[in-house]
Amino acid sequence: MKFYKIILFILGLISTPLLAQKSINGFPKLTEEKLTLNEVSFEKDADAVILDEEGFIEISNGGYIKTVKKRIKILTEKGINQANVELVYYAKNNHENISGIKAQTINLENGKYVSYPVDDKEIFYVNINEYYKAARFPLPNVKIGSILEYQYTIYSKSLYLIEAWDFQNELPTLKSKFNLKINAGLDFTNLLIGKRISSKYKNKKNLESWELNNIPSIKEIKYVHNVKNAAEKMRLQLAGYDSGNGYVSTISKWKELKDELVKQNESSYNLQAVKKYAETIPNGKTDSETFENVLQYFKKDFNWNGFHGIYANMSQKNILETKRANVAELNCLLSSILKQKGISSNLILLSSRANGKLITSFPYLAQFDYLVNQINLRDGSNYIVNAAELPDDEYKFAPLNLFNDYGFDISSKEDRFIQVNQFLSRVETTFQYSFPKDQIVENRKDLFDGYFYNNKRETKNILAQFIDTPLHVIKEEKEGSAAYLNKNYFIRNKAQMTFDRNEFITLENPLNALIQSYQFEEKERFENIEFDFPYYIKVLVDVEIPEGYEVIDLKEFKAIKKSSDELVYSQTYGMKGNNLQVLYELYLGQANYNASEYDFLKTFFESIQKESVKSILLKKK
Repeated sequence: MKFYKIILFILGLISTPLLAQKSINGFPKLTEEKLTLNEVSFEKDADAVILDEEGFIEISNGGYIKTVKKRIKILTEKGINQANVELVYYAKNNHENISGIKAQTINLENGKYVSYPVDDKEIFYVNINEYYKAARFPLPNVKIGSILEYQYTIYSKSLYLIEAWDFQNELPTLKSKFNLKINAGLDFTNLLIGKRISSKYKNKKNLESWELNNIPSIKEIKYVHNVKNAAEKMRLQLAGYDSGNGYVSTISKWKELKDELVKQNESSYNLQAVKKYAETIPNGKTDSETFENVLQYFKKDFNWNGFHGIYANMSQKNILETKRANVAELNCLLSSILKQKGISSNLILLSSRANGKLITSFPYLAQFDYLVNQINLRDGSNYIVNAAELPDDEYKFAPLNLFNDYGFDISSKEDRFIQVNQFLSRVETTFQYSFPKDQIVENRKDLFDGYFYNNKRETKNILAQFIDTPLHVIKEEKEGSAAYLNKNYFIRNKAQMTFDRNEFITLENPLNALIQSYQFEEKERFENIEFDFPYYIKVLVDVEIPEGYEVIDLKEFKAIKKSSDELVYSQTYGMKGNNLQVLYELYLGQANYNASEYDFLKTFFESIQKESVKSILLKKK
């Protein structure tokens, strides 16, 4: 029996490479499974993977200390860039600093695992800007299969809102654990953000440790406005503290924060100066016309200075003289002008898509980055308008970045959160094809509005991401510019190319590329589904059938798919004299869906993808 055990021990030494040095102190043991891992089961295209990470925060009256331990394995050549580590921190007024950096690379060499530590001389502290610094260091001898380990400690004076821990990262993560210690006298509320973490620890109180396993990278989060906002994480909100003379609550009511902000901004108002300016703007026959007049004058007279913010610090008299101000100041001024013209306007606090979702359960102003106007006209219509970024033509289409679920109305006497909805964008495109002599001639007409228009794109590329040409006519003869007429943009294009009358004519679905781009591959969806904007696309393809040609049987071509009143697709055809007319329509009536509707969307788009690949053939008789 003793001989048998000795043999097993020897075989174990042969089959398992030895570690010449240990992991960094305090790291969990490297298991055989992690040492031999070469692919992530739930994200097979990953270039690297976080094997395990752990964070520990201790909070006291002066701030907090957070220690982070992270272990990464390199899986592909591209993943080697993980060897260049940058740790960014807020350094203004010595608010945060980083120390205690230890790092090493572990490689398998000649049957043994050998570690290569980072020398302190290779750790550099650099200024990013006047607010932030970064600690940067490269890990040595990194290759495919390398294991990277590093740890550091961050000291911070933050107490009110602490960005405690991110469980979901740029890389897939096998294990992420967070530990918390709060010293006596402080009271914090745990904000669990993300469906996995909030579901796992729902109704569980007085915890000091949280953990998630097998977390996909944030790039796997599709159909959200802000992937980092949808990621699994934990934040800490200071609820109160023991002052020595009793308990002091720090979480104010929304009304108190609103009153504070309104008082601050109203101190900049100058009704007399605003009234004088408003009198220079002509009134219209309706408040809608008056509103348009105000926007035209405002856009011409005032400029945004590039700064965001929710506080109006500059006086309105000064803004009227200098013609430049920040987002909050311009929107407060616009609101004052509109009220002078008898138009209802509420000031709304927003957290933009780039900034992240609004947390309505905890009142803190730091989560907002915009103060805008909600306009309410007498005809019942209402609009979101940002005075700092007024649209070129149609005012009802505010910048997409502002549409991020909810805003907080600071003009209301009550605590009122409003859902910020978008208007439907429309495009109607007509392709007409004729075949004079040995040519194919394409005449294209586009009529569209809303977010289909992009003044930063070339005219010919404005709609290219949505609509392809059914016939690939490549020689351009004439390209029109985008004219604005009757609240629509209008473009005409003409193109032609040589046509061999012995060839088939193939008409492809102009919406196929767009439809195929909607891929739903997640096995389990936790986040709500967010598309950019609701839209309706209608494309008519009108083909004059060349002499001697006929249309191949189209029995299987027609399709009408309707999953709800807000989700419809159809492709139909008909003959008008000697012309074949094919009509394609796609209607996405709402931009946001609940996570529970993921399978519903998946089923719809997979069904229309089968239809959109169908083409129409014209051949010689």
